[in-house]
Amino acid sequence: MLTRFTPMPPPPPLSRWKAHISEELRHDLERWLKDYLLDVAEPSDHRALARELNALPLYSDMGALLAIRLDGKVLTYDWETHQVDEDTEGMWKVAALTARLERYPSLMELLPSRPPQASDCPDCQGKGFILLDGASRLSCGSCWGLGWLESPCPPNP
Repeated sequence: MLTRFTPMPPPPPLSRWKAHISEELRHDLERWLKDYLLDVAEPSDHRALARELNALPLYSDMGALLAIRLDGKVLTYDWETHQVDEDTEGMWKVAALTARLERYPSLMELLPSRPPQASDCPDCQGKGFILLDGASRLSCGSCWGLGWLESPCPPNP
C-alpha cells in the first residue's frame, strides 16, 4: 500500500496533441466498436455503455470508464453519478489511449508527439508499462503509458 503521495507529471501541452483523426483510424474505431459490442467476453455493463455512448471502452476502474468516440474524442463516464464528461483531456486521456495500445496500435496516432527534450521514463525504462509477473502488464503510473517524460517528476518528499 502506498503511504506517500506520488506527484504526477504535468500533461503534455495541447500543441502536442493531434487535432483530427485520420479516416483510417475512424474506420478502425467503427470496426473495433462493432466487434466489442458483439464480444460476450466483455462485461455486459461496459457493452451497454458502449452502445449508449457510441464509444469504445478503453479503460475502467472503480471510479469511471474511459471510452473513445468515433471522432477520436475521449469520454469519461462516472460510475457513481452516471454523468458523462466529454472533455477528458490531459493525463486521463493519455491513460485511456495507452491502456489499449497493445490491442489497438493505431490509437498511437492520437497520442501527443514526443518532444526532443523528453527523456525516457526511469520507472518503465521507456516502455510505457511495467511487467507484473512476466506476462501481465500494468501501464506505468509515472508516464501514464507514454514511455517518456517531458519534465521529470519532482522527487518524493
